[in-house]
Amino acid sequence: MKRNTSRAALALALGWTVQAATPAHAAYGFGPRVGFGLQPDQFVVGAQALLGRSLYIFRFAPSFDLGWGEDVTTYAFNGDFEFQLGVPSTRARFYVGGGVGVTAWDFESSGSDTEVGLDLLGGARLAGRGSMEYTVEARFGVGDIPDFRLLFGVLLGSGEPAPEGTPPQP
Repeated sequence: MKRNTSRAALALALGWTVQAATPAHAAYGFGPRVGFGLQPDQFVVGAQALLGRSLYIFRFAPSFDLGWGEDVTTYAFNGDFEFQLGVPSTRARFYVGGGVGVTAWDFESSGSDTEVGLDLLGGARLAGRGSMEYTVEARFGVGDIPDFRLLFGVLLGSGEPAPEGTPPQP
């Protein structure tokens, strides 16, 4: 267990080191999210962030999720990188990605455990008013982390310009 936690910490540190090479004009944002998970079946709340672009291709998007249900509470720390898909003439921004997930499991009857796994994800962001975006994200866990989560959120201060050909927001 200590070895897995050390590997996850190293991966997250490496991600933030790569993040230091991000250009100054990249978008940043933070916000809450809510959803549900399967295996275990849980209600999930959390926080998400966008921390600019890394290597001019990927975006570093860490998040934290807290889940309740099936006699277990989960604390998931996710260090994800996203790749934005180019879909012309649409208000939505679609992305796919993945990263390292560290999940602490607190079982009501049998103690706790911490596991490391791989997160695979896909989602969309829809431009809101000003610098706000609405998000929907599907997360798939590989390893001893939650199998699936569907999350809806609001991202504040993303500052990302609308794609070309997008009609202005009222």
